[in-house]
Amino acid sequence: LLMPTYRINGTESPLLLDPLTPNFFWQAWQGREIMSQRHGAPVPDNAVSLAINSRSGRTQNHFHIHISCLRPDVRAQLDKDAAAISSRWLPLPGGLQGHEYLARRVTEAELAQRSPFLMLAEEVPEARQHQERATLG
Repeated sequence: LLMPTYRINGTESPLLLDPLTPNFFWQAWQGREIMSQRHGAPVPDNAVSLAINSRSGRTQNHFHIHISCLRPDVRAQLDKDAAAISSRWLPLPGGLQGHEYLARRVTEAELAQRSPFLMLAEEVPEARQHQERATLG
């Protein structure tokens, strides 16, 4: 898990849309090496998942990002839908695990420069007003 050292409730926090707030997703991405160290072998980047739950999908009322490996079935579905995932937020064909999601391809260079919270709020018109519904990963 990656957690800030100060209190942020979750995806609904206006702090996440402040350009001065640290880019927590970038920090989590940089921390993925810990998985390889614990595993004793390199974990490929395409097996890594960073995820934060929406307000309705969480049990803790404290912002945190999960750093984990994708389940093989989820990886297979994302691979199958890879051609439909572009640099624009679009519905993920068929959803994922019974849920509907918007998907967007983010390069490592983009992630280093801009938080996915800002990307979502600036690129999806209704997202800024409904941050609490956002599940990012």
